[in-house]
Amino acid sequence: NPSTGSSSFADCTSCGAAGVTSGNGKTQATDCSCSSETYHAVASTGVAECKACPVGGRCSDQSCGLASSPHTCTLTGTWSRDNATNHFRLTGCPAGYSLVNTVTGSSDFNHDAQQCLKCNEQFEYILNPNTDSCQSCSVGLTCSGTASYTPKVAGSTWAPDGGNPAVLRLQTCPEGYLKVTSPDAGQECAVCPAGSECSGTACTSCTGCAAVRSVHE
Repeated sequence: NPSTGSSSFADCTSCGAAGVTSGNGKTQATDCSCSSETYHAVASTGVAECKACPVGGRCSDQSCGLASSPHTCTLTGTWSRDNATNHFRLTGCPAGYSLVNTVTGSSDFNHDAQQCLKCNEQFEYILNPNTDSCQSCSVGLTCSGTASYTPKVAGSTWAPDGGNPAVLRLQTCPEGYLKVTSPDAGQECAVCPAGSECSGTACTSCTGCAAVRSVHE
């Protein structure tokens, strides 16, 4: 209670759910402390609360690493306080991670779901950690879980899809290879079956080999 002369418990201000003070006679919202699974937040209105720790803000023992500055354990990503609510917001993730702040089936922001989700180093890639999700590595690529990749067929070219820049799209294949473009994870420059051939760098269908005539003198 920051006011002087109060005579009733009704004049006291709650620390919020899971919030406590270390003793009697406290006068500031900052005197409130929180359980180990939460962090203390004081909104611009002066209302204090103990906020549940986001998934990505937890330490290995499930305590909230965001509870103090510097953080009590090593956390992945960049975290900052919202000016109005004083809640933590995940604002950036390093290469090889996807910034997650929603739950499955919804596009609405979810405070508790925030985390930097690591992409699989062998089977996935991600071009922009702060906007993209982890994408399945196409058959025609060797991926590393980041934006780095190596085409399995030398000379094939790949680029972000114009309509969906999170996905790499096979552009061209070397002469003689079949360009397979669907599904996304099945993209590759493939070899035509025996007895068929492909011509051009954008060949999408193998055709029967042309007959070869032998001339004997």
